[in-house]
Amino acid sequence: MSEVAGPYPVLCRDPSYEAAVGHHGYGFWFRVLDERGAEVDAGGALDELTHLKDLLEATWIYLDWPNERALVDQLRRFDPALHSEKPEITQLIGA
Repeated sequence: MSEVAGPYPVLCRDPSYEAAVGHHGYGFWFRVLDERGAEVDAGGALDELTHLKDLLEATWIYLDWPNERALVDQLRRFDPALHSEKPEITQLIGA
């Protein structure tokens, strides 16, 4: 799959942080910035975050995924293992 999408802004657990996620053609990526705009964390090198579940697990500490269900649904279309991971994703976000 080579489709590119994002950046999509995402709610953070810490309201002073800003974050964005997306899909770069081979997997997912994320970036978290603090109140000064300094990078707190980022990920998404090739093969690192291949599946949506990988993105959710890597960012759970920062991002408020239970309140981003619409975005999770939008990102599902980029996951090549969509059907096999749906129950796990549902458990992760509480949907």
